[in-house]
Amino acid sequence: MLNSYEIINFKHHKIYKIKIDGIDTSKLLEDIDIDRKFLVGDIPFNPKEMGSPGIQFSTNLSNSKSIFEIKDKCYNIVKDVYTSISNKEVISGYQNSWIFISTASNPDSQYHQHSKFSYELPTLTTSFTWTYYVDVPNNCEGNEGKLIFLNERGDDEQTDSIMIMPEAGYLYIFGGTLWHRPEVNPNSTNDRIVLAGNVLFNAKSDSSNLI
Repeated sequence: MLNSYEIINFKHHKIYKIKIDGIDTSKLLEDIDIDRKFLVGDIPFNPKEMGSPGIQFSTNLSNSKSIFEIKDKCYNIVKDVYTSISNKEVISGYQNSWIFISTASNPDSQYHQHSKFSYELPTLTTSFTWTYYVDVPNNCEGNEGKLIFLNERGDDEQTDSIMIMPEAGYLYIFGGTLWHRPEVNPNSTNDRIVLAGNVLFNAKSDSSNLI
């Protein structure tokens, strides 16, 4: 069971921050690099016409033990958060996950949200989105490398947003409807490497979306 978590309050949203221990980060980074090179090639970032900044690829088909273990761990932590704040019994749960990498040469970042559970099942609504930071940018100036949350699409970033500098080894959980973007990191010698997922719960008497 989940022991504790930090809550970052933002407007009517809650962002849950949880330290995950016991991860072999070196092995995880090695396996991510293998999948990256095999699935997308050795590119610095996706072509702009793809509409997916940075480097992004699904982990749903990966049989890497280290990737599977962190996905499973994150899913179960999200489930614990869900049950602890909703007092609902989960009948079944589903997860759609991917890897996001932002190199120093990545020029683009876009606001987005994850209300749609997956491209294959777009009518299903995500209960929570999670992001686990395997590595984070360094040498950042100003807002470089920060994770920016926007209250609503079209809001003024200067007055209706919150910016946090993510920490390696931490899991961040938030509602699938929350708009966000990772700021680029042009001065970093580290890549921003994130495992992320959408989680959908089928729960008894579950008639509302959590935010």
